[in-house]
Amino acid sequence: MRMLYISFAWLFIIILIWALFYYLSVEKNIDFFDVELKNIYSSAINENYNEAQINVNKIQEQWKKTEKLWIYFVHQGEVDDISSSILKIDVYIKTENKSMILSEIEELKKLLRMVKGNESMSFENIF
Repeated sequence: MRMLYISFAWLFIIILIWALFYYLSVEKNIDFFDVELKNIYSSAINENYNEAQINVNKIQEQWKKTEKLWIYFVHQGEVDDISSSILKIDVYIKTENKSMILSEIEELKKLLRMVKGNESMSFENIF
């Protein structure tokens, strides 16, 4: 019986760490990226590429910090896809390719929603 209590305690600790990671890292960072992507989107629509470049630089700085933590908890393929998408947006802004900026922003939003869904605290993800 003692082993059962120890097992439940460890399970509770693991779920608690997962919840802290989700709400303190995943949720917070995805909200930040979402706001900045909306700013880039509106800047690209208005063809204000200097403002878009400032916002993509903010995303790149935040992503460098976020990536260091996420590589331990999030599937590596998803982390690589997000990194690639951010770099593509940066290049498209530098070349002032409006249609590609807008499409890549939508792709990055989709990738971030996938991470949010995969790491969320749902019954399906726990068991």
